[in-house]
Amino acid sequence: MAEVKPRLGEQLVAAEVIDPECLSKGLVVQKLKGGLLLDVLLENRLVDERKLLRFLAETSGARYITADKLAKANPAIATLDKIPARHAEKLSVLPLSFHEPTNTLTLALSEIDEGLVEQVRLAAGAAAVVPIIATRMAIRAAIKRYYYGDIYAFAQMDESPAPAVLQEEPPGKVLARTEPSRVAPNPSEPPPTELDKLHRELKLLRLASELHRHLSGERDANAILHRVLAFAFDNLPADNGALITVDPTTKKLLAKGVRTRSGESSQVVVSETLVREVIESRQGVLTGDALVDSRFRGSDSVVGAGVRSAMGVPIVVAGEVCAVIFLDTRQRIDVFTEPDLTVLMAIAGQAALALENLDLSRQIASEMATRVHLARFFSPGLVEQAASGKLNLSGAAEAQEATILFADIRGFTSFAERHEPREVVAMLNDHFAHMVDIVFSNGGILDKFVGDAVMGLWGVPLTRPDAPAKALRCALEMLERIGDMNALREIAGKERLQLGIGVCSGPVVFGAIGAPKRMEFTAIGDAVNIAARLGDMAEPGQIIACEATVTAAGQGFVCQPLPPASLKGKSQPIAVFSVVEERRGE
Repeated sequence: MAEVKPRLGEQLVAAEVIDPECLSKGLVVQKLKGGLLLDVLLENRLVDERKLLRFLAETSGARYITADKLAKANPAIATLDKIPARHAEKLSVLPLSFHEPTNTLTLALSEIDEGLVEQVRLAAGAAAVVPIIATRMAIRAAIKRYYYGDIYAFAQMDESPAPAVLQEEPPGKVLARTEPSRVAPNPSEPPPTELDKLHRELKLLRLASELHRHLSGERDANAILHRVLAFAFDNLPADNGALITVDPTTKKLLAKGVRTRSGESSQVVVSETLVREVIESRQGVLTGDALVDSRFRGSDSVVGAGVRSAMGVPIVVAGEVCAVIFLDTRQRIDVFTEPDLTVLMAIAGQAALALENLDLSRQIASEMATRVHLARFFSPGLVEQAASGKLNLSGAAEAQEATILFADIRGFTSFAERHEPREVVAMLNDHFAHMVDIVFSNGGILDKFVGDAVMGLWGVPLTRPDAPAKALRCALEMLERIGDMNALREIAGKERLQLGIGVCSGPVVFGAIGAPKRMEFTAIGDAVNIAARLGDMAEPGQIIACEATVTAAGQGFVCQPLPPASLKGKSQPIAVFSVVEERRGE
């Protein structure tokens, strides 16, 4: 007959890891609430973690790691990436380190299972896995800490409820009650000394400081608020906790988060009277017994909720209360103290600071994105004005007088056929960089690149009477610059480039034009079409301008009349001029 293997509980008693009484209590709780026996024993502090781990290590031949050491393990990001978070949670494992030369993964797990180890090895692509025993509680906390950045995951283990004290009930009915010290003072225990109180306050302040550092990197407002509620609830003696936000428009109260010590229900009834008191006073409110507190006498919400000891503090951002942290007890009185309220106010202050920093970072990111976007079109001066709010570019497109310039590379199609694509792109990038620099230096804006052509605008978004002159000066500088570039290209044994430029002035519609997902600042209108046609007409090294541009530019330029130009889309020929040079003062 096969030998019957002792049950785990019996093995623990035989090894003196746990005494029979604690095992019996653990078995009753397991029957009542379910779960694995080891988890029940640990969660209710019925067994010493180190003794249990030593026993498991001896029986499995593996090493072990305690929660304290796991809290300091700090695995590398590359190591954590070996096992995705969802798999680590599902399998209750944590990769601790990875040795590249031997392709070996060191893994914390709650039980040695060959199938599990092999599954992890294959998933991680490792040649071997070195298992290390840890408690399931510690692994869960480590996953929260290292995968999700929950800085108080291990602190929650330290602050977990004390062991359940079982009390005999009538036959057939067994209830687990929280320990007496959670309901009323235990006469057998001495009252806390001033030093005990100081230690508690220092611990909370230290954790609050750590919370501040952690929240400063959070980029989601809801996550900030929920982390703050969890932190406050887990470190203060509350039975219930709630996060109430205030709608900025309607001032309606909205419950955004709930915590309850019992875990029996996710619903917590909150006293609106107390929350309103916090909002109106804009200060923390503390009551030892709300049912007899004169401030809440006659309040149906307080009576209906059964609130006894309670605290509420506001989270104030930009001078407005945006949320309230509410903690209470329903059976105990005088639970919270003034130091508790001070700590809760400090936590709320850190939440407010984190939210303000989040708003500021979003503003900065938005401004930077605006600058980057506008820098594609506008000169640095206009970008600065738009970013600072002095120039409004958010309005609808509107009609304005503008001067448009098209500068086109002559013979580009054949050039592209004769050269490698990489060389063509390099040439265009270099050419565009020079041309855009000239447009900006002459106060213009870049509308777009049209193939190998550059389209520049003057007189928009700010009206300028010298826009035509600026555009013609830009065109002349472009021809001068292309000459300098050609000299360098000849030295390098490269082919010369030639520009043809067209300029025209007239009414356009300018603004952000396009689809909702793709808007660009541009100008449309007859003057734009004429400028493009004149650019096509221009010979290499020639600037052709319409009569409106030449007239508005004044006597500062030498211009030669050309035969009237018949342009596509125009019923009558138009007067055009060749711009030769700028007149220099004597």
